Amino acid sequence: MHPGHAVVALGGTFDHLHAAHKMLLHLALFLTTRRLIVGVMSDQLLSSKTNASLVEPLDVRRANIEAFLYRCGGRGMLDVQEIHDALGPTGVEADIHALVVSRETGSGGEMVKRVRRERGLPPLEIYVMDVISFRDETDLTGEVDETKLKRLKMGSTGIRQWLKDHQ
Repeated sequence: MHPGHAVVALGGTFDHLHAAHKMLLHLALFLTTRRLIVGVMSDQLLSSKTNASLVEPLDVRRANIEAFLYRCGGRGMLDVQEIHDALGPTGVEADIHALVVSRETGSGGEMVKRVRRERGLPPLEIYVMDVISFRDETDLTGEVDETKLKRLKMGSTGIRQWLKDHQ
C-alpha cells in the first residue's frame, strides 16, 4: 500500500547524478502525493569536498535532478531548493511529513527529528534506503560501519576521483 505523504523531503549534493541518487529520488517521488522538496547543497557547502574543483555547479546539479524527476512523472510536484545548512527546509517547514535518507546519512535524519522536536515542529517519518556499494570478499559480515560504507559506496566522490585521474 502506498504510504501517501503529502510533502516529502530529501537533501544532498547530487553531484554527477548517478544510480544511487536516482534510486533515492525515485523513492522520495513514490512516497509523495503533493510536493517533493529536494534540498541541493550550495556550492559553498561543497568547497571542502574531495576534488571540490570537479563538483558540478549548483545549476547543473539542479537541472539534472529536475530532468530525471520530470521523466519519472514528478512534474508539478517538485520544489528543488538550494540549501545552506544540514537541515535545509526540514528545520523550518512544519508541513513536511516524511524525510528520505540513505543509510550513510541516517544520523542526519535523527538530527532533523531532534531539531524539529526542539523547535516545536511536527514529527516526520524517516525512510532509510540502503547504500549501493561495491562488494568485495572482505564485505561479508553485513555489519554497518560508516567508514566501510563511505569507502565502498557508489558515489560522487569516486566519480570525481576517476575524473581527476583521467584528465
